[in-house]
Amino acid sequence: MSFTSKDYSHALPRLLCILTYSGLLSAWMLKVGDHYFDLSSADVVAAAIVVIASIAFALIRIFERLPLWLVVLISSVTPLVLYPLTSELILHVQLSYVAFYSYLFIGIIAISRISMIRAYVIPVLSAAAVWLMPFNFIASQEKYYDRVIESLDTRMGVIDLVQWKKDYWIYYLDQLQFSTLDGHMYGEAFVHPAMSLIPVKAKVIVIGGDNGLMLKELGKYPDFDVEVIPYDQEFAEFTRSRSDIFGSTPIKAEFLLTNAWQHLIGHPATYDGILIDLPDLEDAHIHQYYSQEFFVLCRKALRPQGILVTQTGNPYFDQGKLQITQRTVESTGMYSLPYHTHIPTIGEWSWLIAGSSNILQPKLDTLSVSTKWIDEEAMQLMLHFGNMSYFHGESEAVHSIRHPALGNRGKQRL
Repeated sequence: MSFTSKDYSHALPRLLCILTYSGLLSAWMLKVGDHYFDLSSADVVAAAIVVIASIAFALIRIFERLPLWLVVLISSVTPLVLYPLTSELILHVQLSYVAFYSYLFIGIIAISRISMIRAYVIPVLSAAAVWLMPFNFIASQEKYYDRVIESLDTRMGVIDLVQWKKDYWIYYLDQLQFSTLDGHMYGEAFVHPAMSLIPVKAKVIVIGGDNGLMLKELGKYPDFDVEVIPYDQEFAEFTRSRSDIFGSTPIKAEFLLTNAWQHLIGHPATYDGILIDLPDLEDAHIHQYYSQEFFVLCRKALRPQGILVTQTGNPYFDQGKLQITQRTVESTGMYSLPYHTHIPTIGEWSWLIAGSSNILQPKLDTLSVSTKWIDEEAMQLMLHFGNMSYFHGESEAVHSIRHPALGNRGKQRL
């Protein structure tokens, strides 16, 4: 079969249309892909190509039998649905990148089956138009494999809300704060051991607690008088505003927009409980709340039988933090009791209860509130560490503002 000049005159514009459409669609695919997937991973790309290529020839045969209007429609719609479909699939399908590559194959195969030059207009315009549409590309998406549904810059940091199927993960300054899968474990372990040691009607202050987990558990004690000094007010407002995801907080707490140091100085012998839940950061601003000076203020702000509880991070990765914090607390004249548990999404975590009594024994079998996970048996397990020297730190170190012991420790495997 020989080609005439008329054949070439039709073939060249058609080829240019196919290349223009394919180039626009490929570039758009790479932009969406770079937003959601790690395209530098050669094994993922190769797997997707192999799977999609295996069905490409079958698609060609199918598209040969389709009417022109349907082929034009498919090639026009493909660029438009690439972002929204990928955005939805990533929530539910672990191999969503396979479907992602299929859009490119379908679009190019469909455009190649168009025989009329005029019919290329709509698909090419569609592939160009997507670049002008206000799709919601979130800058922090590249840090996560799952979909970021919301990101917020606050005065203190950045909040990322990530979704996978029906569960959510909330990150603050790139650190996982909690997941809806097991966030209740963190809140229950933080609140109820200490609450079992204070009166039924108590005055409690929370320093930090921006993730809302403690307030949700404190809401089970309706007779408590609760005050909150947020670390990041915008973070605290964000978690409270998303009750559709994190659930409502059944507590009427008074939020104080003040400095925690100044507030404690002005309220001696005021509180039955002080709960300190701040982001686990290697930061001098955070470390001041683990200092000897701050714990002295806390001791003075507590009533005679008052209880202090603070989180002390991952005892396996936060080298020496638990022991340094314990020695620092005890240097103020308080007794202390460390405990820890494993939370699946964030790993091992530890806390420290302190008070003026040398008898610090939480009694969770007498709790008057309901819990999902923690009970007396879980509490007894949390009190055991094994050989405490394993969680090493400087043997006699006490953290103070003038002589810091927590700074520049780094997070290391033991």
